[in-house]
Amino acid sequence: GTLQSHRAAALQLILALVTKKVVVSEVYDAMDAIADLAITSLEKSDRTKCAKAFVGFIVAYPLGKKRKTHYLGKALAGLDYAYEEGRTAALELVMSVARALPQAELDARSDAFFSALAQRLANEDVGSVRLAAGRTLTALLRKLSDERRAACRGRVASWLREAAKEERLERFAEAEKVARLRVCGSACGAAFARMGDAALCPDIIKALAASSDDDAGRAGLLKA
Repeated sequence: GTLQSHRAAALQLILALVTKKVVVSEVYDAMDAIADLAITSLEKSDRTKCAKAFVGFIVAYPLGKKRKTHYLGKALAGLDYAYEEGRTAALELVMSVARALPQAELDARSDAFFSALAQRLANEDVGSVRLAAGRTLTALLRKLSDERRAACRGRVASWLREAAKEERLERFAEAEKVARLRVCGSACGAAFARMGDAALCPDIIKALAASSDDDAGRAGLLKA
């Protein structure tokens, strides 16, 4: 229809401006909507065009640290989108941005990327999206410097050690927190294992043993 054709024309124009690195205020103004459409549009072609424009904008346009953090936050927030197709699109967008960022900048922002992907991996109920989240997290870890990858590994190890503590938890809220740490840590540990990094495997096994009296916790671990 007419609305769809107008949107397609607008997307094509923004994509052309970003590709040619033409800096105009209208592109900045449109980019919040572009980030949303890259995740929420029902048309795959629109999602693809918006994602390409967004990544090009993030990499090529003059952006202060605060402004860039805002736009990257839009992409990471999409990982919690209500519909699985949108979450899958968000994973693809986040990985495209991570691949495009210079190494030093990705390392500087690695905590935000890692935390968002780890949370998605731990909370995802749809099998295909969980697999995509695991692949995306592994790809991110491969792209990080050795120093930042080691820092992420340390965070996962601390989650697993916390989850493997043997003392009984009297309050449900604490038990629920430990269960989440267990699943999140194990899922992230599996991402390291897919890289051939088995350093976390003993901690995963201890966490699995700690959930032996918790069928739900064990199922969550095995699923991860």
